[in-house]
Amino acid sequence: MTLRHYIPLAALMLSASLAEPAAALEICHTPTPNPAALTERAEAAGFAALPTGADLPPLVAERLPWVLAQTYLAGDSGGQSLDGVMASQSMSARGMVRLAPSDTASTRVVFDAQTVAVLRWVKWVPGEVMITCVSAHFTASDAPQSAEPTTTYRYGILTSTALDPAPARTRVRLNQFDVDRAAILADLPGSNPPHALLSVEMRYNPEVSQ
Repeated sequence: MTLRHYIPLAALMLSASLAEPAAALEICHTPTPNPAALTERAEAAGFAALPTGADLPPLVAERLPWVLAQTYLAGDSGGQSLDGVMASQSMSARGMVRLAPSDTASTRVVFDAQTVAVLRWVKWVPGEVMITCVSAHFTASDAPQSAEPTTTYRYGILTSTALDPAPARTRVRLNQFDVDRAAILADLPGSNPPHALLSVEMRYNPEVSQ
């Protein structure tokens, strides 16, 4: 697979409405020297970033728990019902914006009219940074059909692949979870599940990847 194949998916990573796919590609697929730079990229692309300690706007409060429930929706229920998972993730969502950023770790919530995303920047050890971006999309996705192997779960279909070619001296993993909204609504009537959950995980050495 080529980088060109993934540019439309990268555009959906943070917004299905972005006019320039390369802008979204830079947000989560390009190394940043510090946590603030990642948030600044999102804001430059048209997203609002919630300040640390802010109250969640009602629409973000409704949508953010779906981002945090990604692991459950892809198969790891931990023995909980969907209703129980969403209730616990709603509590986690309220606490997430209280996490104060530091020079070595940052978790920020960004959103626009169609998307909510969590951007994480962590320096695990000297010489290695990991960026993880997970987003929920609440309009029908026009992401390309992937030729990569897929796995079917109760609430959707997961496609996971490495970005090839990735930016120099980085490792980038892409995940696209196409949500089975009918299955979720059958178990959680009255909810508003996303159409897709997308994630990017990138590891790199900040000393050599700039």
